[in-house]
Amino acid sequence: MALRSSFPPEWEEGYEDGVSYYNGDASITFEITSLKAGDTLDAWVKRQTETFNNRVADKYKEPTVVSDIVWNGIPAKLVKFSFTQDGTTWADYYEIFAVKGAYKYDTGYTYDRDGESNRGDILGILQKSMKVDFAKVEKTFGQVPDSEDDIDQNKTVTKTSKKYGYSVTVPEEWTQSGMDMERDAVTFSTAGIQLAIAMEKGSTMQGYPEMLEKTYTSTGIWKVDSRTDEKFAGESAVKFTLVPNVVSTAGGKVTSYLLEKNGGIYLIQAVVSDANATDFNLKRIEEALKSFKFNN
Repeated sequence: MALRSSFPPEWEEGYEDGVSYYNGDASITFEITSLKAGDTLDAWVKRQTETFNNRVADKYKEPTVVSDIVWNGIPAKLVKFSFTQDGTTWADYYEIFAVKGAYKYDTGYTYDRDGESNRGDILGILQKSMKVDFAKVEKTFGQVPDSEDDIDQNKTVTKTSKKYGYSVTVPEEWTQSGMDMERDAVTFSTAGIQLAIAMEKGSTMQGYPEMLEKTYTSTGIWKVDSRTDEKFAGESAVKFTLVPNVVSTAGGKVTSYLLEKNGGIYLIQAVVSDANATDFNLKRIEEALKSFKFNN
């Protein structure tokens, strides 16, 4: 084993790939990935903090705190990310970033502030009691890609449905490997963001807007903020915008376009959580909606 660690007995080892431990609302993760040529510890930390800031709205996060520490005898960065989904329940995520030889070492610790996790003790264990055999890693580990850090947030991909005659350009990270664009409903998503496209056979819009509005509002969670007739993808459409029915610090916005084309009724729906409604994310969802087009 390249890693030796000892946690209190209440911490249970996880079952998924990689090293992980859980204790109620708290979790610890450890990951080793390959360092790309020219990459540095500072550059890695900068990418991660930028990603966090791009995806969490100011009202739902606290300023990131970066500290210099020593971890396993090498210089490292301890970064504290703090965020909330509802404005009430806050979570803190401490992440230790370290680079040695050809590899990156990432140790994470997440807990709810109102939980029972003993933050000070666990941080001490992560910094002082986790022992990594760097020589063994260099000798036995091959190339290990970092699926999260390798994401290009600005890279887009155009997905096309031949069966339903449309295409849409979305951030590549919103897609899933092997997703079937020939299904009558597809969903693109990332944290707090969802773009859904659905088609149902029907030759007339009559009754559909009313049915959709009833579906949206029947739970009492959402209310219609506006309903307008507009052009979307060159076609006449009914546009709905919805907001939470109950005043709350947690919420979001739904924007939907309903239209008839090619003997079917199309629904294109974008959902954005308030906690993730950053300028970066709002621009991406707006560009995705504008990119939607019919190909026949």
